[in-house]
Amino acid sequence: MATEAKKARLNRIKRVAVEGNIAVGKSTFISLLEEESSDWAIVGEPLSRWQNVQCHSERDEEITLSQKHGGNLLDMFYSDPRRWAFTFQSYVCLSRMRHQLKPAPGHLETAAEPVVFYERSVYSDRYCFAANCFSLGTFNETEWNIYCDWHSTMMAAMGELKLDGIIYLRTEPEVCLERLKLRGRPEERPVSLEYLDQIHTRHESWLVHKEISVSDSLKGAPILTMDCNLSFQEDTDKQNDMMSQVKAFVAGL
Repeated sequence: MATEAKKARLNRIKRVAVEGNIAVGKSTFISLLEEESSDWAIVGEPLSRWQNVQCHSERDEEITLSQKHGGNLLDMFYSDPRRWAFTFQSYVCLSRMRHQLKPAPGHLETAAEPVVFYERSVYSDRYCFAANCFSLGTFNETEWNIYCDWHSTMMAAMGELKLDGIIYLRTEPEVCLERLKLRGRPEERPVSLEYLDQIHTRHESWLVHKEISVSDSLKGAPILTMDCNLSFQEDTDKQNDMMSQVKAFVAGL
């Protein structure tokens, strides 16, 4: 009986993905969500795992950038995408699944309006980033077919990855490029405006024009599109407006 009651409490938790291009402003937005409500929890991107690939065990702590061994798969991907695209995108999706399948934080069981926000999802991995690799030819046809088969099978087996809603941070590629340069992540030096434009187009096709056939677990999921072209890092009025929009959005899910 206690187990059923706990399951019912966990089923109340709404799950929302925060999607958008590279350097769109996700980190700033996520930090605002973290500060906004104790009823909300954040599942960030496992970036450090992509920068330092190691064998995972359930007892592992999240690895840090100071560790001296392991492969920097993010750097390998950007440096030689034709060689590493399939490896990178497969590992990105796997590590994200592992992150997003972890139990929700315990305090959400008793929260009045519990929400978990995911920094991107396994769906943008496929519909935007992996699909773009195939379009560019850095995935060959066999790799793309294997990726899609693997992804679809995993999604069918893991109903827990169903989303209740999506927040799309919409920013023009030129703005993303300027923000990317400002943050100065070494691995991202090869990222071009052309690549950012391609990823932007993929997001638009998926979330705005709805031109992509999506997984059953996504069909009908509401989408909140937020214009992030103007910097909101220091603009408290803009921040408050954004959080008001998010609150209204999640209340209606």
